[in-house]
Amino acid sequence: LYKTASGRLINADVNGSYNILRKAVPNAFSDGIGSCVAQPRRLNPLEVKAKGEGFNASHVM
Repeated sequence: LYKTASGRLINADVNGSYNILRKAVPNAFSDGIGSCVAQPRRLNPLEVKAKGEGFNASHVM
C-alpha cells in the first residue's frame, strides 16, 4: 500500500499507473479525461492453462 500526502491508503499498482499516465499524457486530466480505470488480472504462473487460455488468448487485451 502507498500512503498519500493526505493520508489515504491506495494500492501501489494504482499509484504507479496514475504516475505513468501523468507522465505519458501530461495534460490528460485538463483535456477531459476525468478518470482512468485499471482492472488488473490475477495470474498464477504455476497454474496449468488449457489451450486457448492465458496470455495468448484472443479475449485477453
